[in-house]
Amino acid sequence: MCHFQDSFWWGNGYEEMHRYIKQGEEFCKEMEGIVTERSVQNAWQKMVVELEAEEEIHRSLSFGLSQDVAKVLNGLTEQQIKQRHVVENAVKDRLKAHGEKQKQQLRLKKTSHKTCRDLESALETLADVKANRGKPMSEKDVAKLEKNCRKLEEALVKSDRDYRDSNMKTEEARLAWEASMYRCCQTLEAMELERCQQVQLMLVKYSQLVETVIRPTEQTCEELIQAASDINPTDDVTLVCEQSGTGPNTPEQLLVDYYEEDSKNQVNADRRCAYLERKIQEAAEEIQRQEKAKMGVESLQKAYQEQPDFTDDKGADDVTRQLFEADALLNLLKATHYKLLLSHSEVTGSAQPSSQFAEYITTTRDKQVREGRRK
Repeated sequence: MCHFQDSFWWGNGYEEMHRYIKQGEEFCKEMEGIVTERSVQNAWQKMVVELEAEEEIHRSLSFGLSQDVAKVLNGLTEQQIKQRHVVENAVKDRLKAHGEKQKQQLRLKKTSHKTCRDLESALETLADVKANRGKPMSEKDVAKLEKNCRKLEEALVKSDRDYRDSNMKTEEARLAWEASMYRCCQTLEAMELERCQQVQLMLVKYSQLVETVIRPTEQTCEELIQAASDINPTDDVTLVCEQSGTGPNTPEQLLVDYYEEDSKNQVNADRRCAYLERKIQEAAEEIQRQEKAKMGVESLQKAYQEQPDFTDDKGADDVTRQLFEADALLNLLKATHYKLLLSHSEVTGSAQPSSQFAEYITTTRDKQVREGRRK
């Protein structure tokens, strides 16, 4: 069976799913209105006057339509509207939070790149002075320049750390949005299945009520019952996915893009190498920490599998989702680590490293953004 969570992503995926669910709700409301209008007491009273022999039958039909059809549809519609608002608001909030994290990351990236450029400029000036190149400077000015270089080095370490942390938070926000989108898809799919099932039951009930009143149309009623019995909610959901789906989820991860990685940026070769080596070490340490965290989640999953009585389906699904997110963060870190090693090999002239992520990493030069696309 095809599921909403595998078919409505990116572009207008959410809008298509939202539009279809709204259409289903409007359809139920229209059916409720039709049934209610035909259950008006005055209309049935006129029928009673004309057909006194069938008075009780028509009263039963009116009551049955009102209680067994209209009331059920009304209750279902109100209930599903509340459920839908909860999951849809969660998706909107997570998407907004992700957008804010991306904006913050771009600001921190600009700060990191600017600080690195300023440090490079100051260090080049200091090197020229010490080598007696350019305009001579007094010892006091040289001391000021050295102090400024030290401050810029400290600022660069801080700005790089802030940028790296922001990148992790942006990825976490994306994963939170993705999780809320999965939950939204699952909830809306369950609502759609329930709606189809209720409509099926309503049609069967309606046909049964009509059958008690209109004997001459017995054959028509049997055909209506058969048509209602042929309703397959699973096939309906699959058809929606095939006709309106926008494709499965293809996550895209935004990798850290340090200033010194790009060989076109002016950085002293020795300092470029030192910067890269420091960041390679930091990335390796972060990978170790994340792998330990993943091992903890795997241990919890193993415990749930060995002792299923200690959790329910929701708890098991949460652990599975946590393991998926841990893998996503590890992929982000490993791809970043590989990218840094690749830049380092270009600087040192050593052999280029290999990685399973190499074919999925793309670079967009005009936006100065590197994206890691996981397949």
